[in-house]
Amino acid sequence: MIIELLKHITTSTPEYVKKMGYLREVIAIEHRFKRCKKEWKEHLELSKQTILDSLFLCTHNKRVVILGSGFLLDLPLRELSNTFEEVVLVDILHMPSVREAVSIFSNVVLITSDITGLAEKLYISRPKPEGSLPQSEPFLPYCDDDCSLVISLNILSQLPIIPSHYLMNDLKWKESEKLLCWSNQIMLDHYKALNHLKIPVCLISDYEMVYIDKKGNEIDRQITVPFLAKAKPYNQWRWNIAPIGIESRKYAVELIVSAFLLEKDKKTVR
Repeated sequence: MIIELLKHITTSTPEYVKKMGYLREVIAIEHRFKRCKKEWKEHLELSKQTILDSLFLCTHNKRVVILGSGFLLDLPLRELSNTFEEVVLVDILHMPSVREAVSIFSNVVLITSDITGLAEKLYISRPKPEGSLPQSEPFLPYCDDDCSLVISLNILSQLPIIPSHYLMNDLKWKESEKLLCWSNQIMLDHYKALNHLKIPVCLISDYEMVYIDKKGNEIDRQITVPFLAKAKPYNQWRWNIAPIGIESRKYAVELIVSAFLLEKDKKTVR
């Protein structure tokens, strides 16, 4: 706890990133990974393999852009660096450990950006409860004709979480149908932006959360990304994100993850 607090105090970020909780969440993810390495291993390896599988979509090897690069845990960075002329890692913040890890790769570029284009607007405007909410403006940097492949990496379902929590915890909004629709629209806007690209896309995201009791019985199930629930994925697996004892002593939490390979013409989803 002390180490996490020191990281929060000493890590330099824009004010909105720290005050809204993005930095706190990133530090928490790093801590959870250290506690759940064994349970996360399969998910991380399957994510990496899916990315490597997606390389067949590329017609050239100029640039790959990764949206939601995080701590690089689910990213085959060395293989991508060896394959492409340029590797662009995009996230709302890059921790010092990530900057150190990528420093050995001369062709890796770090872009610090909120890919929803929403968070800072929300922080500045501080909308009153039941007032109007700013809309997302998806930002996909470097995704031009020189880009060979775009990877949205385990980030889609996460996009509305911190903005929603900020509204409820800091601005006293209540959970409502309006807030749920707004959250879903943030995810849908990102998905549509990916589909509008004229280049191949690899999308990896959870779409459902399952709660499992100590006996292995399912006790609850919640959709995290509604519009992915019926889509046919290239691959699918379960991620044991929170074994018993992490979030609760009574249940574990698993995510059902789907991977989609969107062809250049976007007429097929594999």
